[in-house]
Amino acid sequence: MEVFQMVELGTQVVTYLMMISAIPACIAVYKSRDPNKMNYIFCLLGLLNAFAGIVYGQILNNDALITINWVCAVFQAVFVMTIILVSQPKSKPMTQATMAGLGLLTFYQYLIHVVVHEKAILNMLGMFMFVVATVTWATPVMEIRDCMRKQSSANISVSMLIGGIACATMWLFYGLLLNDFYIYSPNIVGLATSAGKVVCIMKYGSKKKTE
Repeated sequence: MEVFQMVELGTQVVTYLMMISAIPACIAVYKSRDPNKMNYIFCLLGLLNAFAGIVYGQILNNDALITINWVCAVFQAVFVMTIILVSQPKSKPMTQATMAGLGLLTFYQYLIHVVVHEKAILNMLGMFMFVVATVTWATPVMEIRDCMRKQSSANISVSMLIGGIACATMWLFYGLLLNDFYIYSPNIVGLATSAGKVVCIMKYGSKKKTE
């Protein structure tokens, strides 16, 4: 098996494992009827990014990207619907989902009827994916800041951290092998924030949580 095929397979495996690792949280949301146990906006952004990734993969004729993003879309759709189901009232998350869906459809219509050229469409889709992925990877900075303020790493999930590092590493290598800036660059941010979490665990791991 060639290096590219190994990295591609590894990227699929770690991505699927990351999706599967969120299932317990989704079940907890349903059982407790508490939507705050999962980040709704992240799930919604992940769903939009997956749909964009499907089209991106189709334009590139990359079956792996198409498959990965279809699987992610299914998982994220389940997470989003579960959160909406238990939310009271449901109007806010449903409105957010509707607006996000309409926004994505409008974006697609713009690409198809205004942009037209395949290369330009690819670049705009790639930029959309880049922005969403970068924002998603950058948000743990707030968690790191909270950890430093409380001088406690109690709120950092080691299992999720390990999964995040593995996922960011594989997507970084995969993007580099594809020579695709939109795929590899957000993962540099992901590894940087993960490194920050590791430092927090090493520095504050033995300290009790302070209010």
